[in-house]
Amino acid sequence: VENGELSFPFPRPRCFVAFADGGLLGMTAASKSGLTLVDLVNAHRIGGGGPVPELVAMHYATRMLMHLESLHGQGKILHCDVKPDNWVLMASAVANELGD
Repeated sequence: VENGELSFPFPRPRCFVAFADGGLLGMTAASKSGLTLVDLVNAHRIGGGGPVPELVAMHYATRMLMHLESLHGQGKILHCDVKPDNWVLMASAVANELGD
């Protein structure tokens, strides 16, 4: 964090809450779009399309690993709750602006 701004190109949360619990600092954030990876999976199931196609799953898995490597590589952030609910999807134009 530099001058109150995050120093890496990831989406800025709309709502950010930090809390201390037993000496650990935790945080939660909400996004503008609200569409998560689990929403994508559920849309395929409910829409009758069956499971998410393998190539789509591989794409998102690769992107998630790249983002985690970038966050952890800075040595400042450790994401302890990696699951589809915590990955917000956004339009590629927005992602490109963020350095995706």
